Amino acid sequence: MKISGNVCSKVDYCNSNICYNGECVNQPHGNKCVCQSGWQGPDCREDVDECKSDNPCVNGQCINSVGSFYCLCLPGHVGKYCEKKHLPEQQCTPNPCLNEGKCESIGNGKSTTSNNFKCTCKEGFKGPLCERIEDKCTDGSFHCFNGGICINNLTDNSSPACKCPAGLTGPLCEQDIDECEIYSGGLCENGATCRNTWGSYDCMCVGGFEGRHCEVNIDNCKDALCHSGSACVDGIARYECICTPDRIGELCEFENPCFGNNNKCMHGQCFPEPEAGNYTWENCDEDVNECDSNPCFKQGTCVNTQGSFFCECQPGYTDPLCMTLIRYCDTNPCQNGATCFDDLGTYHCSCLIGYSGKHCEVHSYHTTNNCDLPCQNGGICRSPLSDKCECLPPFEGTVCEFEKPNPCESNNCGNGSVCVPNKDYLSYFCQCPKT
Repeated sequence: MKISGNVCSKVDYCNSNICYNGECVNQPHGNKCVCQSGWQGPDCREDVDECKSDNPCVNGQCINSVGSFYCLCLPGHVGKYCEKKHLPEQQCTPNPCLNEGKCESIGNGKSTTSNNFKCTCKEGFKGPLCERIEDKCTDGSFHCFNGGICINNLTDNSSPACKCPAGLTGPLCEQDIDECEIYSGGLCENGATCRNTWGSYDCMCVGGFEGRHCEVNIDNCKDALCHSGSACVDGIARYECICTPDRIGELCEFENPCFGNNNKCMHGQCFPEPEAGNYTWENCDEDVNECDSNPCFKQGTCVNTQGSFFCECQPGYTDPLCMTLIRYCDTNPCQNGATCFDDLGTYHCSCLIGYSGKHCEVHSYHTTNNCDLPCQNGGICRSPLSDKCECLPPFEGTVCEFEKPNPCESNNCGNGSVCVPNKDYLSYFCQCPKT
């Protein structure tokens, strides 16, 4: 079984092994030759001497031949094994000629010798009884090309066949097999190119691979130049050196000037430059004035400190950069159904009728006709739908007595845009100029 990536394919061991006078059979770890009758040995090239064993000729002499044997019968006997009696007056009955040879009586038919008949053999056979096969592979009448092996057909004496070497085909082994086309690129692995050659093929490997089918990843770490003590990681046509902490460089060839006691940086980080075998550093002992870049928002005041800074925020803003508006009303400080209003740095409660105090916590026991509310700053009293005035921006409160700070006072809009307060008058948006 051949493994290519995640694909297994069956290996044909018989493709490169020849059984000369037999049939090749694939087995799990190789091949086996099943020999034809009359042949033996690992590749069926050894002739079996049938005459060495018990004489197969019952009434005659055994004569060994290539791949077979024949019997010279005693007078009065015929048959392949001389097993049949033959009377002189019955020279051709039964037919003493083997392999479909034609029997012809000679003489007057009364001779007591065994030569009173003649066998005319079919093409491909010879011998007194047509018992032997003509060896066309050795008599020069049949040739195989390009190292092909000629094999006689001992079964029906048809023309010999050629057993071709791997990579060749055709009746006489005269044709090349294009393995690259037959296997559709499946022979070569890892991106290699298949190139057909006469009787074979080559795999043109890409960088980093080798082997008959480019199946082997070359171990680039074998000849790597990594500094002693460093680790090497093999890649495709490359390798990487993994340095110990005290070494730097592509090959770990430089000492790390930032390691251990060599570190020159007092309050910062040392950065080595492996290409130059050097490093860059500063003592990091000079304070940076972060306030030069005005990091604080909403008109907060930047205060520089040694190695840092902080922002002193305007009332109503918080977080490190004064970006977050403090919403005092989130804690619900107003009581007795009063409405809470956030202002910059403070808040106030708009009390229902009959309540007063900072948090509307005092019951005044005073009633007023709703429409008698003294609305201020353009506010409108709408009785009986409301018990307070409807105020115009930026005013608020029961009688519109409070004015919200204009959020555009700290205008941060740039590039010619216009600051526009939102409806709640607590935030704003920048309206860009029309182009």
